[in-house]
Amino acid sequence: DKSISQLSRFLISSCDNAYIKILPMIRPIMEKWVVAPTKVLSDNENSDTKISMTKDIAKGMVHARAALSIVAGLLWDAVFANDSVEESVTPDFVGTDEQFDSMLIDSIIDLIELSSRLLPTGGDQVDDLVQQQYLAKLLGPITLILRYRHGMLSLYLNSVSDHIADQSQSEVSSSSGRKSSSELHMKALMLVLKSKEPTSISSFVESNSTLQTTLLSVTDKIEKAVSNGHLSHLSEKLSHQAKLIVDRGSSSATR
Repeated sequence: DKSISQLSRFLISSCDNAYIKILPMIRPIMEKWVVAPTKVLSDNENSDTKISMTKDIAKGMVHARAALSIVAGLLWDAVFANDSVEESVTPDFVGTDEQFDSMLIDSIIDLIELSSRLLPTGGDQVDDLVQQQYLAKLLGPITLILRYRHGMLSLYLNSVSDHIADQSQSEVSSSSGRKSSSELHMKALMLVLKSKEPTSISSFVESNSTLQTTLLSVTDKIEKAVSNGHLSHLSEKLSHQAKLIVDRGSSSATR
């Protein structure tokens, strides 16, 4: 983390408008790094056993985390420099890049997927604390990207709900015993929605009726997908959290 922070500060201080000037220059490296978790999962997709913690897997996860952190650092510098921190809509100067955005979303989803195979899941308070601490560190830069890159939050919401629904269906038709990542994905989504200012996702959703509709649709899809399993209580908490956010947004709009 210290090395990533130092590299980000160096890139940001190398010139004015580093996000616009530097990111295109380092994009080939960022692309290579962000796809690392996806490659690990692809290489192991036919295995019914837990992925072993090899150096290649650790390196891939570190590369993806580094890439997401660097992109977030450059993005935050641009947002702050343009005095756009408290804007209720994504700043126009950020621009769009559908291909790179898709790669970033896949990287986020697959990082959680890999993490679920490595973190303890005994269900006790110690395991829950370890998960929460890990996710809090992982999601810091990710939340910033979801907040300030055009359309990223909607992409993430739809992607994570599709992933959980697909896993739920696979568990019904398979007896492989492979550990599901749905629980960690749901906990990650709940933490994203609880993020605080200046990158508050809940405030962002409250100010955007389209995102409110998307959030309700996504949480409803997740709740239906896990309704008959041991994660139903977690999906109920997630749905309740989403409804509170949407209710606050609706109340603000009618004032």
